[in-house]
Parts: sequence; C-alpha cells; structure tokens
Amino acid sequence: MLYPVNSVICANPHLYSKLPYDGLKSFVPVTMTVRFGYVLLARPDFPANDVAGLIAAAKAQPGKFNFGSAGVGAGNHIVMEMLLDATGMRMVHVPHRDSAMSVATGESDLSMVPATTAVPLVTSGKGKPLGVSLPTRLAALPQVPAIAETVPGYSGDAWHGLLAPAGTPADITERVAAETAKILAMPDVQKRLTDIGLTPVGNTPAQFATTVKSDFDRWGASIRKANIKLD
Repeated sequence: MLYPVNSVICANPHLYSKLPYDGLKSFVPVTMTVRFGYVLLARPDFPANDVAGLIAAAKAQPGKFNFGSAGVGAGNHIVMEMLLDATGMRMVHVPHRDSAMSVATGESDLSMVPATTAVPLVTSGKGKPLGVSLPTRLAALPQVPAIAETVPGYSGDAWHGLLAPAGTPADITERVAAETAKILAMPDVQKRLTDIGLTPVGNTPAQFATTVKSDFDRWGASIRKANIKLD
C-alpha cells in the first residue's frame, strides 16, 4: 500500500518530465483517509486582517508583498499560485526551509501553512490567520473564514489516502476501504484528527478515484499556468 499526500499523485507528474510512476495509471485509489486545508497566515503585524483587505492592499501595490513556501512546486506554493490567479494579485515567491516560522518571525509576509502547523501558531498569536483554503471553515479554527467566502469557487485543499498497485482486485480495495472507514468513524479517532485540523473521510474506491482524477487535472492546469517545473 502507498500512503501519500495528494501532491505526490496529482502535482509531481506535472512538475517533473520523468517519473518512475504514472499518477493515474500506476495505482488504484482505495480510500481518502483525511482531508486538510491550508491557513493563509500573515505575519502578526501585517496591515490586512482578512482576505478582502489583502486583495486590496496587494492590488494597490503589485509585487510589494512576498509569500513563503516549502519550495518551488510544494503544495503550499501551488495553492498560493491558485489564489493569485483567482484574484489577480501579484506577489514575490520566496521558498523557505520553514515557511511557517518565516511568517511567525516576520521574514515572510504570508504563507499557506498546513492546518496542522497553523493551528498552534494562531492560538499562540504567532501568526495572523486571513482565511482557510478549504471550501468551508475548519472545526479547529471556526472564527477564521474560508477564502471562498471572499473568492467564490476557490479551493486549495489537500488529502492523505491509501492507494494500491494497479491491478489489485476490487474486492481487496473495497474491503480495505470499508475497514478504514470504520476506524475513521470512531469518535475518539475523529476527535483526535479534528482537534489538529484534519477532517476524517473514509470514502469508497470509486469516490476517491473521482477526486484523484479531478485534482490531477486541476493541479496540472494551475502548474502549467504558473509555469512551474522542477527539472
């Protein structure tokens, strides 16, 4: 079994010209385990307090602000490029070894920080949350609006899931999916996951396959539009 984050399957095939696997043909989707989003985190003294304010400030001064990421082609780089494209903002991309802390220390103006890392930074006051990248608000940060509340249709989500080698019999993938769903439905498991900003899923192989194909196409289009290549 393979347990990847979505960028391994949906982004890497578009970022690299040669890979030892095909994102859609080498594996069969089994089940999405968790979905998670990013928090658009600003340095504590950033002049804007929400996404609308950010858009106004960025459009008034194109190229003034920068955003950090984990590196060129990283998930948080791509979802930020999606937001820039959706809003017409122009910013400078600055890769950092630790993009979350680069915001907390003021080295970066902004960064799309994975929710699991962002939640403690927000609660400790080390970062100013402007919005979350999921279509709906996070249970762990209910006071922070979804970016889509200001930018309709925007979604920059990520997921973890189980995949099996291509050719794995359907009865096996369906059994694994069903057992995984039972575990993810346990109240204590759900609480532990939601407390850190993750949303338990546990869907069927067919449902997961639909998401994989959709994200493969959507992330690929964004990568090509932003002209991101890693080789």
